[in-house]
Order: sequence, then structure tokens, then C-alpha cells
Amino acid sequence: MKIKNRLCAELGVELDECVAYGDSMSDAEIFAAVPVAVAINVVHHLSGLAAHAYTGGGLREANEPA
Repeated sequence: MKIKNRLCAELGVELDECVAYGDSMSDAEIFAAVPVAVAINVVHHLSGLAAHAYTGGGLREANEPA
């Protein structure tokens, strides 16, 4: 958690202002540290930790209006 806190301090933001995007279980720690997490093309274990899950071709496609 020290590295994340140091990075937030350097950027002048708080963890509660951040969104995490991840694609593997190694992202689980950061998912737990921020209020919004997005799992990208992952197995259900990580998507269960995320506020949102996306499966598809890429983030550009995910951000297109429905």
C-alpha cells in the first residue's frame, strides 16, 4: 500500500478519487484500495471484486455509448 500512497501523493490525488482497471488477480490489491474497479477480460474471480466488468475487444469499444 505504501507505493500506491506515495504515487497518489506525487500526483496530488487521494485513493478514493481513483479508478482501477485490471486484467489479472495480481490487480486484486488495488481493486480493494479504490472505490471503483473495472475488470477487463478476466475470469470471474477478479470480476467479483470489481464494481464493473468488461469483456470485449478493447476499452475504446467499452466507452462507446450504447
